[in-house]
Amino acid sequence: MAKEDLEGMPLAAVVQAWMDAEEWEDDLQISEDRSTSRVATQFGVDGQAYNLFIDTSEGDNVVEVYLYSPYKVPPARMEAVSRVLNRIHTRLNFGRLCCADDEDSNSVVFTDKVYVGDSKLSEAQITNMIRAATGTFASWGSLLAAVAMTKLPVEQLWKEHLAEMKAAREAAKAEEGPSEL
Repeated sequence: MAKEDLEGMPLAAVVQAWMDAEEWEDDLQISEDRSTSRVATQFGVDGQAYNLFIDTSEGDNVVEVYLYSPYKVPPARMEAVSRVLNRIHTRLNFGRLCCADDEDSNSVVFTDKVYVGDSKLSEAQITNMIRAATGTFASWGSLLAAVAMTKLPVEQLWKEHLAEMKAAREAAKAEEGPSEL
């Protein structure tokens, strides 16, 4: 999209500049009243295609990132998934995970929002929001999928996942070797 097409839309202009720098070819959709914009695409996390949305609201000075899981939580597993989401939230530094509990099967969604206010949005902020989303699903997505798609007990899945995460951290430390002071 041409720079002049985004005149008066500073948030959308930064999103477009970020997409250009990342060589993304997705369209930035602009609302008729030019108050909002949206990028809708798919993004890979651990070999899975997640639906990614980057939304701006010029009047509210807000940028939001939504990353939707490729799997859906059946209503019968919502209570179990909710318990795991609560546990994960105590470990998240940025964003949040949620899943609508409306008697339908719904995706788990990572959301992050930045209120820009009187400051300026940077391309780095967009990168960090997407990294937080993908990192969260890279760390917790397999656990959430297992809880959603199997009937195994939450406690068993939780303990196994934490053990796997610990083993992966220890393996990464062993590869790094001893630290030097």
